[in-house]
Amino acid sequence: MRNSVNYRKPFAVVLCLVAAAAPSYGIVSELGHVETTLSVRGDYDSNIFLNNRDVSDFITTASAQAKFVRDVALVATEVSIGASYALYADHSEQKSLDPYVRGQLAYTPSDKTTVNGGISFQRDTLANDVLNTRTKSNDFNFNGSLQHLFSEKLGYRVLGDYRDDKYLTAGYADVLDYSAGADAVYVYSPKLTVVGGYTHRESWTANRAGTPAGSPASKDDRYSVGFEGELAPKVSGTFSIGVVQRRFDAAGFGGNASSLFLASGLKWVPLQKTSVSIDASQDFDTTAANQSSKVGSLTIGVTQTLDQNWSVDGSVAYTHSDYTGLGAANSRVDDNYRIRGRVTYAVTTNVTLDASVGYGKVDSTNAFSTYDRVNAGVGVTASF
Repeated sequence: MRNSVNYRKPFAVVLCLVAAAAPSYGIVSELGHVETTLSVRGDYDSNIFLNNRDVSDFITTASAQAKFVRDVALVATEVSIGASYALYADHSEQKSLDPYVRGQLAYTPSDKTTVNGGISFQRDTLANDVLNTRTKSNDFNFNGSLQHLFSEKLGYRVLGDYRDDKYLTAGYADVLDYSAGADAVYVYSPKLTVVGGYTHRESWTANRAGTPAGSPASKDDRYSVGFEGELAPKVSGTFSIGVVQRRFDAAGFGGNASSLFLASGLKWVPLQKTSVSIDASQDFDTTAANQSSKVGSLTIGVTQTLDQNWSVDGSVAYTHSDYTGLGAANSRVDDNYRIRGRVTYAVTTNVTLDASVGYGKVDSTNAFSTYDRVNAGVGVTASF
């Protein structure tokens, strides 16, 4: 028999968040403006743990966000705070409350110099397709960049990033990495910039209680060239390609490894109401199961605006993941295929309804990681 679910709880959480954000509207005219977003949705998920046990459930999710935006003179600032609350009809122990806070700052002291920085903290409770279970973690990230042009055409860019994912789910390690890099910058035209350079990254895991150590600590060296802006008529975005080499600190992970590096996010607008997105990537990563991974993915999405109220969008995606751990039992190869579609109706300029459906299939060399997934849901979003 299905468990009884108290649907008042997520709505109470949302109302508390809105009440906390509401007083900020009084200072809009002086300091900036506040945008508030509320959403509630119901979903069916045929595989909430993303493994071959095929455990299904119905989920109710309520979320709220208050975002403060200020763009004055040389400094642009954006700060967001919010939370998401999820209830499960059959598996009440999986309920979660995930808060987050994010901040971004851009400082432009001149037309030749730009400084960007970002910091975020968020609780992530999710179905983890890498670990094939539901996990909870506290994720912290900090990143920054400085770009300066010596002339109208030439300059440099330095970048840095730090990540610390602390897993609260027993049996998994914290994942940490940091990177630093430098690029040469060439302004090919007002609409297109070319960059190329070197990035060094170090990754490791820690605090995996009750399980063997075997951290896949590693050092990566990446050389790449990239393009930013309008790459062709009606095509804009970023495209970066290069090579990356991973060197492990400890034996047992198969020695050094090298790979094609790819990071791109392109948007093509062939018609006024039609847009096509193409996202592709390949790089190394590190997992909370003490694995090194090489992941390549391709996603193609299409959005079609039908009229002032209706729009449809859909996507197909493929991901190939190669996981390497200590011993054959901790290594596997996954091929992940996904397709999804969504219909959106704008009730007003501030309220939208949507209905979505998706299907995914994973073929893996590990039977536990081989599964199918169907999900479908409806939601309402309001912004103020």
